[in-house]
Amino acid sequence: AKLKALEGVTFDETVVNTKDISNSASSIVDNDIHEEDEIENELTPEMKQMKDRCIRAFNRNPKAGVDLVKEILGEDEVNSFLVGTTGLNKEKLGNWLSEDGEENRQLLSDFSYSFHFQGQSLENA
Repeated sequence: AKLKALEGVTFDETVVNTKDISNSASSIVDNDIHEEDEIENELTPEMKQMKDRCIRAFNRNPKAGVDLVKEILGEDEVNSFLVGTTGLNKEKLGNWLSEDGEENRQLLSDFSYSFHFQGQSLENA
């Protein structure tokens, strides 16, 4: 819904198409799934259980999920969790990151800088 505000906006004669942005974001996530699968195989059963607990908490209530990640992994690991964890509700993630609040703004900034689009056109990014 937040991306719809950009629909039709022109940047250097490139019209923003929110469907293309969503598809690009999905392909970035898909490319990282293999890497996450490798990491997942290295987790102990207890660590997998804690990760699943954080995912479930986030999908019920993003703030509570982030607080749980901070408690279990530490504050410095929140962005890594948000960027690198499959199973998070993407709609809740987007809505929560775009909410007004200092913590949300900082995490949105950190989240955005986690993706590397240098040298790509807006259409491909």
